[in-house]
Amino acid sequence: MHGKIAKFGAMLEEGQRFSHFDVAHWDGMDCLVQAQARNGVILQAFLRLLDVLREAREKRKHVMVMEVHE
Repeated sequence: MHGKIAKFGAMLEEGQRFSHFDVAHWDGMDCLVQAQARNGVILQAFLRLLDVLREAREKRKHVMVMEVHE
């Protein structure tokens, strides 16, 4: 997903070099900006989920170690 977002960023940068008078171009740019924003939100949610799962795994390991020592 990081690669996809980076590719969108590169497309946005390239698109900004075109004429400001091309209406179709700017409609496409608006779509790209919206897609970039959605992908960013999805990526942030996914990363938060991974963090929560990682924390749960670490807590489970800690509990298992404590049970072994008891």
